[in-house]
Amino acid sequence: MISRSARSAAALLCLGAAHLGAQVPTSPPPAPAPLDTARIVDTLETRRDPRLVEFDARARNTPTGHFLDEETIASMHLSLASDALRRVPGISVLPSRGIGNVVRIRGCAPLIWVGGQRARGAELDEVVRGADVAAMEIYSSSAGVPAEYADRTATCGTILVWLRSE
Repeated sequence: MISRSARSAAALLCLGAAHLGAQVPTSPPPAPAPLDTARIVDTLETRRDPRLVEFDARARNTPTGHFLDEETIASMHLSLASDALRRVPGISVLPSRGIGNVVRIRGCAPLIWVGGQRARGAELDEVVRGADVAAMEIYSSSAGVPAEYADRTATCGTILVWLRSE
């Protein structure tokens, strides 16, 4: 309950404001107009392939690998998957006697994983087309290789290739 003196003070304020030419509101102001809503979607969390979410997390947090993301791969217009590796330090891409090129890290063949499957004894261009590549992770040693792709025999490094889901 408002005291009598508080009501008197409020009345005096209104009278004083009216005396000075101010408009004294007699009803509450109208409710503000509703704001437009916006939906923010984190593309890293809404990818169709959860392995690419993991790729993005490793690319942000793993200092030991080289990461070629979807945007970088798309800008290269690859015909051979190995062509994406030409700009990666420590990687040699050499002509093959067979299909495409051979990839070497410090002079020897790296362990290749394509879409989460190990490609034993294969060269990169033998098992994946450039147009099918979504992203790549390149580790020149065993340091930083995700545990599920680690192998003690991978003394020449590891290349993880993630495929487009289209």
